[in-house]
Amino acid sequence: MARRPRDAASSADLRVAELGLALFTGTVSITNPAPPPAAEVGGPRSPLVADAAMVLRAYRLTFRGRPARAAEDFDRGTLEPPSRWPAMRGSAAACHINALVLAGRLREALPLTEAYYSESVGRAEPSEVAITAHMRGHCAMWEGRPGRALAPLREARALADEHTPFPLRVFIGCEYAVCLAALGRPQEATRELDQLRALIPDGLSLQERLEFSRIRLLAYSGSLAHAADLANRLADRYLRESRLTTGVECAYYHVRLRPSPRAAARLREAAAACDSPLFELFAEHGEALATGDGPALRGLAERFAELGYTGLALEAAGAVPGGGRTGRDRLDDLAGRCDGLRPPWLPPVSPPSSSSSANLSSLTSREREMCELAAAGLSNSAIAVNLGVSVRTVTNLLARAYHKLGVRSRRQLAAALPLSHAGQAHAPGHPVSSLFPGTRPVP
Repeated sequence: MARRPRDAASSADLRVAELGLALFTGTVSITNPAPPPAAEVGGPRSPLVADAAMVLRAYRLTFRGRPARAAEDFDRGTLEPPSRWPAMRGSAAACHINALVLAGRLREALPLTEAYYSESVGRAEPSEVAITAHMRGHCAMWEGRPGRALAPLREARALADEHTPFPLRVFIGCEYAVCLAALGRPQEATRELDQLRALIPDGLSLQERLEFSRIRLLAYSGSLAHAADLANRLADRYLRESRLTTGVECAYYHVRLRPSPRAAARLREAAAACDSPLFELFAEHGEALATGDGPALRGLAERFAELGYTGLALEAAGAVPGGGRTGRDRLDDLAGRCDGLRPPWLPPVSPPSSSSSANLSSLTSREREMCELAAAGLSNSAIAVNLGVSVRTVTNLLARAYHKLGVRSRRQLAAALPLSHAGQAHAPGHPVSSLFPGTRPVP
């Protein structure tokens, strides 16, 4: 591309191609090429190239730490999903949703995601449906609800094919793998990432998304030291290369898994280089974790919850030193809204009280049935299918049962129920070296 002679007629198209190479291969400097504005004389000759230029511009803003700017451009209509190309229209919609999520506007993203999805289903374009279904699952993961995310992510994975832009196929597979890990299914998650790794040639910057997903998979599988070490190394690399968004995400995981003033300072510096109010909250969260600032963590829990990031609210509340009855009630409420999920990197909670068994008699037969299925490792969506009820019904009844038993997680639930094999079917039980060849324990 760089060596090809160009004239005025081909220059605009080649600039678009260079931007695509810069975003997804790293072989071209991303600081120079930029898609020409639509109104620029001599812009892309092909309307499809013009569509690609708009979408690549949106991704460039989002990747480079400007998600709020990208979201605002979509708000103003400067950026908008193209009408001609279904897969590119879905890609633009995905970038719009992701920009809103990363800008701290999850509550706005949720209904818009449903609208994009419904429109794509109405057009019956599988590649577009795959991408918008993926964003439904992506938003649910940001809500802290992997049980809710599984079905749309599975749909996205099933529909993605050669017509789906390759970067989006990678994103779909990565999010599906992380969701499986969050639901206690690390073997399936690892196989998913292994399949993706085989598809991505060396040198593509899409390896970033795969590596970031490895961090999340390791963390959800309980391999916290390995996840923290990888997050630390990747944050340094991505921030050094000015890939700010992924760098901030890695730095945020690092400080959550291994809080320290140094990790918090790096996250603060990286967040300040971006335009996202959510990244500012990440930095505050990191500093509160590093200093053990209980009031700040409680305040962050409320702010995350108000914005819709319930999983992050649960993390902030769960890290508050001490606790007390009010704190336990708040944690129970947040855990219920996260479908009972409690990330393994949160500080340990006190074991269930000896009265838990006595409280079993207070469960209704339906609550007891759901508790037994949950303790055996089934997700809320799987329980709903088994019992022929809605996922919301399962969530509500489990939350009520958790409160009666005084437990906060499926692991505690298994300990409170007289089940001989509860939870064993989906226990990780894998050394990290078998999950990710080439990794080794961190001293």
